[in-house]
Amino acid sequence: MRRPLTASLLAVVLAATLTGGLAACAKKATPSASATADTALEPEETPSAEPSASASAAASPSAGAAPSASPSNPGGGTSTASPHSTKASKAGFVWSYNTNITYTPSTAYQFNSSGGGINVTYHSTGEYTVRFAGLGDPGGVAHVQAYGGTANYCTLSSWVKEGADEAVRVRCFNASGSLADSPFVANFAVGSQDASRFSYLWANDQSVSGSYKPSEAYRYDAVKSSDIAVKRTATGRYDVLLPAAGPTLSDPWHFQITAYGSAALCKLAAFNASARKAQVACRSAAGSSIDSKFALSFSSEGSFLGRADRRFGDYSNTSDGVANPSTGVYAVRAAELGQPKGQVVALARGTSSTYCHIRGWQATGADLEMTVVCFNPGGAPASSAFTVGVTW
Repeated sequence: MRRPLTASLLAVVLAATLTGGLAACAKKATPSASATADTALEPEETPSAEPSASASAAASPSAGAAPSASPSNPGGGTSTASPHSTKASKAGFVWSYNTNITYTPSTAYQFNSSGGGINVTYHSTGEYTVRFAGLGDPGGVAHVQAYGGTANYCTLSSWVKEGADEAVRVRCFNASGSLADSPFVANFAVGSQDASRFSYLWANDQSVSGSYKPSEAYRYDAVKSSDIAVKRTATGRYDVLLPAAGPTLSDPWHFQITAYGSAALCKLAAFNASARKAQVACRSAAGSSIDSKFALSFSSEGSFLGRADRRFGDYSNTSDGVANPSTGVYAVRAAELGQPKGQVVALARGTSSTYCHIRGWQATGADLEMTVVCFNPGGAPASSAFTVGVTW
């Protein structure tokens, strides 16, 4: 099994269950020209007492991509083959810090494997389109989350290939669930590289009874894409079978889960690597369980974009050295990843109704200091379990 270069490995803690801690697994790689540092901007809050840390929805993922019937039940019957790339990888990410203008974000905090540019279009309150030039694909997966110290959150309206480009449509909300202008981080990925354990899907039926296989164009697994399955178990609760997510994991892991087509908040309720099963919980802004479509990605032994050519790391609230200076605020240090560039994402986990996102990140010597903020429904700061992923 391929692992990041030995000279670049950070401390690794096995994370086979939800309660297990995550450590860092970083790979050294020469940064590409598209990741050149722009020291004029850093994704961190302006001085704080805490450590730093309408686009109408297009038909993509299309409404016509109805789920296929499947007799399979998440939790068994999946190949244990070694992960390998079955679809060529392409990916991009961006940090959007201006909240109410159309502009081209800082090149230090964006990446586009096609070499094309990235711009953000502001449509109306809380509604944006992120365009990745040259990255267009008829499938793939997109994610977005709010950025900064507020209790805002963001969801996906769609992602769609427009000519050679990929257009990711974003909606952001305040803690009450009303559309609100907000900074955010977003990313898009297709396929995977090398032996990265990478899996993604668009759960395109929020209320179907029984198990189903998500739309084929929008599902991928580095072990066996055809075995990905989703099962609704209760209102707002879903079991997701991911062949690449087990049965044993030698490296830390990370999830991204983003609500799609709604104002819901979706999180990782539980994860069982031996069963290769994730449990997703979706709630309203008020904290009530609600059905929702969502996008989900799983990653291990590679970045949260399924890539192995750029440095990456995965952490959690239980990683060594995590500080908790005040309720709902966590400082997480990524050793040897200190550069003013890249992207950091966070996701709340556990059975509570909390949600989390990144408040900021900045280089501190050779290390990267990342700040995660977590909230209860309504926006009050709250203690929460979480995972964090970082990549250059």
